[in-house]
Amino acid sequence: MEREPRSTCWGCWRPEEACLCAEIHPFETRTHFVLLMHPKEARLRHLGTGRLTRACIPSTSIRVGREFGSDAQVQAWIDDSSRRTFLLYPGGPTLADLVSENCAREEQSVVALGDPVAEHSDERPSQRQNPPTTGRLHASTSAHLDAMPIAPTHDLPIRLLLLDATWAQAKGLLLRSPNLQGLPRISIEPKETSRFNRIRQQPARLCLSTIESVHQWITEANAAGIESTGTAHDVLLRVLDELCRIQLDCASDPDRPGYRRKPYKAEDERVPAGWSKPRKFLVG
Repeated sequence: MEREPRSTCWGCWRPEEACLCAEIHPFETRTHFVLLMHPKEARLRHLGTGRLTRACIPSTSIRVGREFGSDAQVQAWIDDSSRRTFLLYPGGPTLADLVSENCAREEQSVVALGDPVAEHSDERPSQRQNPPTTGRLHASTSAHLDAMPIAPTHDLPIRLLLLDATWAQAKGLLLRSPNLQGLPRISIEPKETSRFNRIRQQPARLCLSTIESVHQWITEANAAGIESTGTAHDVLLRVLDELCRIQLDCASDPDRPGYRRKPYKAEDERVPAGWSKPRKFLVG
């Protein structure tokens, strides 16, 4: 006997019986988030967190595709001079790095323009040391810093592109999209393991889901003076917690038909089948 298709709530893109709209309290950000979603992620309605992110932050944009090099809208966002566009991806400097670099440059400019201490110093200009940067930057990120330091509050707003996919899919999206490869990259510094691990195993300890990555970015942007959401963005984690609770309850009910036939394993019983070396984060 075939089951009838479940009705969908188009507010959260979840089955109506597992609707999350009661947990969603929309808020706005200065950052424009763009989720570049793999088609397989777009079909994963019961576990995908990208559309939940947009439900919480209505200004978020979503584009679905296997490559974005030929996507005119994505290219228009990249070319838009009213915002500074970054790709959230491992290997780039963090927001704190870029803000610190900007502060160091401003200090250096003060000296160059006639700082009183510098004017009365016996040192020659060639003998003065440049202001230090954060000390944590790798040579591979210095090119990004030279071009893209960020000043809090008075700088152009940011457009942040995220690859909404599994890690393997995200690498494929990037390889097939030359316009994304040329973007300056920026990364986040998660302090906790993913809450999503309860129902969807992440490939490494500090890999995050899309909704968690956006939450972490806003947290760091608030600290840097780029955003001012207060605690409003914590709704992203509350929505994720409710999603996990519903999935765990459904999977543990033996009388409930569904795609699972047994409960989820405990986190400590599952082994990540991913990276052997830690990365800063994963959007997925």
